[in-house]
Parts: sequence; structure tokens; C-alpha cells
Amino acid sequence: MKEYDYENSGAIPPTRPKRKWTSYIVLHRTVGEGVKGIVDFFTTDPEGVATCTIGGFEKRLDAIRDWRKNGVPDWAKKKAYVPYNFLVGRDGKIYKMLDYAARGAHAAPYNNSSLGIGVVGDFRKEQPSDEQVLALKKLCRFLMRKYSKELEKDPILTHDEIRARDRKKPKDCPGPFLPVDKIRRWVYRADEIIASNIRGDRKF
Repeated sequence: MKEYDYENSGAIPPTRPKRKWTSYIVLHRTVGEGVKGIVDFFTTDPEGVATCTIGGFEKRLDAIRDWRKNGVPDWAKKKAYVPYNFLVGRDGKIYKMLDYAARGAHAAPYNNSSLGIGVVGDFRKEQPSDEQVLALKKLCRFLMRKYSKELEKDPILTHDEIRARDRKKPKDCPGPFLPVDKIRRWVYRADEIIASNIRGDRKF
């Protein structure tokens, strides 16, 4: 895992408030030309900047229309950031986009209680790479151990699953081609084995 190099990308490193707690790990698809393209989208494109700087659906639409016509204002560019804590590239590299404790803007109204992982690709119509799936498994397992005292039982959720809890319409996110159930089974099983070894339940 590596810190994203905001300085050399031309984007401004984000300063975000802390989450109140960590109950869930939320998986998203994020479509763009690689990690750099996704950073550019959220920090320069009217729709991307509005996504992470403007609250409320109607206000966000108004801002997007205005900024497409007149350009994104400097105050918004300075506030803009990638709203996920992590991005997983097609090559399996994991980028930490926000501090571990930072509050993102990926799963309202659960941003104060969840970590967001953006997986690069459109999994409505394409498969992730094997490297991505393995990296996602390892990242989720790492976060499960790091936040073991805070996370809910079975805490790995898709964006659509967390939206359903708030009775919101699905966005087909991350999409049917990301093998979420396979990833969850692997992570939860690995976590059970580690916990069992710590307790001393297994005897060899």
C-alpha cells in the first residue's frame, strides 16, 4: 500500500475531519483512466468536484450545470478530494487516498461510520483483474484486523447494500462482475482462522 502522491499529481492533498467510528467497509466501482484519471475527475471535473463538495442532490445538480458553463470556482477546487479512503488499481496496487481515520464522502449517511474502497473499473460490464481481487481481499482483511473492536459483524458491504439500509435506489455499484461474495467469504474465513489461532482453539 502506498500514499497517493498528490504533490506530483497537481492535486491538493486533502485535509478531512475524522470519522466518529468505523462500523463498515464499503466497496464501490469507480470508472476512469486509471488512478490518476480518477483523481483528476474528483479534483477538476464539475461533476466530480460537486460530488465531494456540495451537499444535497438538487444543489449539486445546480452546481454542476453552473460549473460546466462557467468553470469550477477556486474555492471548490481547493476543497475537492477523492472521496474514498483507498483506491485499488487494475494492477492490484492499493493507494491510500485519505488518512485511515478520515471521513470520506462515498456512502451518505454512513460516511461517519465507514471506510470507502474504490475499485477501478466498471463492474457492471467488465471483470476485475485477478490482481485487483487479491489486493481487495488483502486490504479488507487488513482493515478487519485494524478495526476489529469497532466493526459490525459481517461489515463488508457494497454501496448498493448500504444505500438499501437508507431505502435509497440502487446504483448498480459496484456491479455484478465484482465477486463480492467470494471476497467476503475469503476475508471472513481468514479472520476466523486468525482469531482461532489467537485464542488457541486450533491444536496441531
